[in-house]
Amino acid sequence: DHRFDGKLANGEYKYEAQTIAQHRKVFSDFDDRIRGCVTLPAPKGHHHQVHLARLERLPQQKRGLTLADLRVMSRNMQSQCEKHVFGPEVRWDEFTIHNFESLVLRAGTPEQWAESYMEKTIPNPFGQPPEYFISVSYAMPMKDLMASIEWHAEARNLPDSTSYWAWFFSLTKEEIGECFRAKMHPSDIVLKTSEGEDSFLSGVVIVMDMAGACFTNPNPVRELHKVANKSKDLVVDLVCAEGAVSVSQPFEASGHSNSYTWGAFDVSLAASM
Repeated sequence: DHRFDGKLANGEYKYEAQTIAQHRKVFSDFDDRIRGCVTLPAPKGHHHQVHLARLERLPQQKRGLTLADLRVMSRNMQSQCEKHVFGPEVRWDEFTIHNFESLVLRAGTPEQWAESYMEKTIPNPFGQPPEYFISVSYAMPMKDLMASIEWHAEARNLPDSTSYWAWFFSLTKEEIGECFRAKMHPSDIVLKTSEGEDSFLSGVVIVMDMAGACFTNPNPVRELHKVANKSKDLVVDLVCAEGAVSVSQPFEASGHSNSYTWGAFDVSLAASM
């Protein structure tokens, strides 16, 4: 938003303004393409409904959601649960990643299933490379996931523009299946498979439930093993709905430097691994 003199008010939307300035040509080309689509002439004698031409799909490794995007996603899911959009039996306190996959990703037509949640909700023509990879189990409640991510962002003193990547919002159900059929794991898309490989990532966020049961699932264990062996330069943080603990670098939250714990994280959870 701008004041009457055209300057940003109190630094609002500073990140957005910098992004537009940095990628001015991309936005200009995108605008031209939209204008070209909506000015197509209608055939004589026929009603003509204009459809925007579908842009090429974003690379899988650039389908991150910012912290701000994740908050919007969480609020939308909570609102739909409270309005019984998914049925009276689906309560927000119990709404899991599995529910998200079955009720949100599989909603609509097969054509709509062909895009990930990120692609359907974030109109970003050049994608959002992730800074952090989220390792989370299928059974994790969305409410606890978001509380965990909030603790992580606070502990690391991260801005709202920080981008995260997770299989359930960055990939479609079909893409996840393709990974396993190719004897890959979805995390291979963003985690390095060799020490010399480039990566956008700064770190990995492993979301734990309070019982530590997530590590009875082979996927989080596999992801942690891969980071320990192939991506030793990454920050590794364990988070839960009540706090965070770092197993690599201390947190940098204001006034609490050189601390490896944040909030009320039960260190016995980390020991249970």
